[in-house]
Amino acid sequence: MAMGAVRGKHGERHAFAQEVLLAYLYLLQCTEERPACLSKAELAVATGYSVQTVERGLRILKRQGSLQVETVHLASGAQGANAYCLTPDGIEQARQLVSSELLNRWS
Repeated sequence: MAMGAVRGKHGERHAFAQEVLLAYLYLLQCTEERPACLSKAELAVATGYSVQTVERGLRILKRQGSLQVETVHLASGAQGANAYCLTPDGIEQARQLVSSELLNRWS
């Protein structure tokens, strides 16, 4: 699934990075029917945010209970990209964001 930069507005304000990340991970999880396995750099490219902003957004989502992060290890024993799985609360929040047209464009 080829995704370009995702940015949006929520109501009359710009969306917070964690809202865009939540909506993006939700759409990936719905499309792929499994947790999204992406590096923070890949999430940064997909959403148009810096890696630091993505890290901060993921921390917020994890702290509020919307996201579970699992470390993935390759057969060689090396660490791979993390698996990001939305919790039931995260899924509900993401549905509300997506239905409120948070994502106003895919480019």
